Amino acid sequence: MNTKGTEYGSVFINEKGFQAEVTNPITKKKEYLGYYTFRNEAVDALNNWNFDFFSNNSWALPRCISLNRRDKNFTFSIQLNGKTVRVCSSKSLDDVVQEKIKFLTQMI
Repeated sequence: MNTKGTEYGSVFINEKGFQAEVTNPITKKKEYLGYYTFRNEAVDALNNWNFDFFSNNSWALPRCISLNRRDKNFTFSIQLNGKTVRVCSSKSLDDVVQEKIKFLTQMI
């Protein structure tokens, strides 16, 4: 997870612990998810918020990225010659978007 502040959320270290924050893509307002003792807990809260938000607003997902509701993952897939090829899948939306950018960069 990129901790420098991305479009889909960030995890920061404070004196109280790890703080998770997300930006609502529709309203462009920041939402703070709270403080957590461990980094893994903050990342899990961030991933769960992203999944819950985009499961209700799937039209707001980036192009070629979909939800796998059974596994609670985000999936980047493309279609080649009428067949769907799954390029990557992850619980973190930020990781999937980074893989999409890397894939498209290598294609060019």
